[in-house]
Amino acid sequence: MKNDVNPYIHIKLSGIHDNCWSNNYEVKTKVFYYQLVRPYMRVNMIVPGNKRRIVIEEYKKFHKTFIINSMQKYRKSYLISVTKDIKETSILNLLGNRGAIFISEETWNGMEHWDFAVPVKLKNDIIKDLSNLIKIKEIKTNAFEPYYFMDLTPLQIRILETAINLGYYDYPKKTSLKDIAQNLGISKSVVLYNLRSINKKLGTGFLRFRTYRE
Repeated sequence: MKNDVNPYIHIKLSGIHDNCWSNNYEVKTKVFYYQLVRPYMRVNMIVPGNKRRIVIEEYKKFHKTFIINSMQKYRKSYLISVTKDIKETSILNLLGNRGAIFISEETWNGMEHWDFAVPVKLKNDIIKDLSNLIKIKEIKTNAFEPYYFMDLTPLQIRILETAINLGYYDYPKKTSLKDIAQNLGISKSVVLYNLRSINKKLGTGFLRFRTYRE
């Protein structure tokens, strides 16, 4: 776009992280959120349910400070929130200092797979800095196209909330399009049209940014 100023570029990078616990690690994990609270870092990650103790023990070996904030079961996995000290070799710390948009980081079979976006003018500098921390095996870049679930209109949000609350997505369904329409004071056809639009938006957003590899 002509009006873009230093737009973001989407980067997917895979490699072996030097001096990191992931080097000899085969269990698949995924970090999807982090927050720098210097000198510590809060991280939310998903780990296989039957491997969570192994993951925790490996983290404890590598970090002087490692605190479990919360842990809950998520399908066959566990969602774990931790606070840990920031290592000099931390890639999350590097990305945070550079103002990157973090999307996710996955680890399995001794490899780390990073997904993030940075201003295009910083691309070469960040890749150079990362090459000092990780033995890069693959890099893919393309235009960054953020897709926000908040693209739902106010009406669509009301319809979605009502449909969920009344049990439209339960099996078997506990409500009908007619009930949702009467609850909101709109026509059945408006509800149907918007539910289809909602499903398309949410589905498109999920597929576009799906980074967890089966």
